[in-house]
Amino acid sequence: MTKLISIFFAALLLFVAAGCSDSSTNPDNGLNLGTMKCKVDGTSWQSVTALAAKAGNEGVTISGATMNIQSQQTETVAFTIAGTIVEGSSNTISLAQYATVKNSNSSDYSQYVSIAPNINITKVNDVEISGTFSFTGKNDKDESKVITEGQFRVKFVN
Repeated sequence: MTKLISIFFAALLLFVAAGCSDSSTNPDNGLNLGTMKCKVDGTSWQSVTALAAKAGNEGVTISGATMNIQSQQTETVAFTIAGTIVEGSSNTISLAQYATVKNSNSSDYSQYVSIAPNINITKVNDVEISGTFSFTGKNDKDESKVITEGQFRVKFVN
């Protein structure tokens, strides 16, 4: 189920990015829906776009995605904060993950999940949320991806 959610968010993010790529018609001065960046095993990564989706009063999912046209690989970084969101590091994180999928082929999929990420919310209001994050995710082969120096500033889509 988590695999399907990751693929859905990756597709949604890329669709939204394509629709928001003309900054001359976007009053957000280049913010679009948001930005997310981090280092993945020491290599810089930056999303094409990022967004936050509220789950009623039950929390929020924040995700960013990018696609390499040449390799046809999509990468996503996402995490879910449960309950009421507050500024600071005291939020309850239910899941953080880094995932890759090549050629939109779900059989060529890697997911690195963390249940103990570090996330600090620096700003939250009805329109957007921003903060920092880091985590180490593991896949089903017990291989790790270390995500460091993460930053996000995203708008809520709902």
